[in-house]
Amino acid sequence: MKKNLVLIISISLLISGCALHIHLDFLGEEEVHEVLLIKSPAKEKILILDVTGLISTTLNPGLFEREGDILSRIYYRLAKASEDKRVKALILRLDTPGGEVTASDILYNEILRFKEKTSIPVVGLMMGMATSGGYYVASACDYVIAHPSTITGSIGVISIFPNLQELFTKIGIKVNVIKSGKMKDSGSP
Repeated sequence: MKKNLVLIISISLLISGCALHIHLDFLGEEEVHEVLLIKSPAKEKILILDVTGLISTTLNPGLFEREGDILSRIYYRLAKASEDKRVKALILRLDTPGGEVTASDILYNEILRFKEKTSIPVVGLMMGMATSGGYYVASACDYVIAHPSTITGSIGVISIFPNLQELFTKIGIKVNVIKSGKMKDSGSP
């Protein structure tokens, strides 16, 4: 009885672990949906793109999701928008803590290329959070709007260099540095 229970639990765990990696082809490619917010005779469109979560090149699909990584999604949607002459503005809705340096830089440059190719104004709308790479991506926009409660700031990394030289001298610690460049030991006593 215990062997059967252990076997059933093991098989269940194995199947559930694999389920996250199943891609069902019948779901097809990602579709872009247009939503009419207000009835109007205007033919022009405003594209809203969401940059949410970690900015990464890593694919993290759900069980029945075919959507790729954030860079692929944004690239695909920008390409579609650049073909649509009725798109007159882009709102990049940011709610991200940032992410990978390279992915953030690619996204930043994709926004710049889109602007150059289409001359469409881009608005960075910061929602709950737009820090690090999210802030960097926003800096590619023509206009940036942050809600009063948005957490934002800090492109890149800061360095803090406490001066411990007097302490080291007092307790008899000497530091010998071997370096190849003039600033290689920046921050060392």
